[in-house]
Amino acid sequence: AAFPSSHIGISTMMLLLCARYRQRGLLLAFLPLYLLLCGATVYIHAHYLVDAIFGFVSAFIVYFMVNRIYENIGGE
Repeated sequence: AAFPSSHIGISTMMLLLCARYRQRGLLLAFLPLYLLLCGATVYIHAHYLVDAIFGFVSAFIVYFMVNRIYENIGGE
């Protein structure tokens, strides 16, 4: 197992970007796949539960840090 789960981290960031850019159809299409991925990652023992939880949390941390940096350099 690897800490944190990049499977869940990247997938969470993808959903956050869909929400940010108001891609509701894409968000709704990916949401069931995301939930299945989260469950399957732990179920097939690709990661421990703590890896999955921290992958989820780290996605929010990275997302907000990158947004702050982007705004400071003159982005949207």
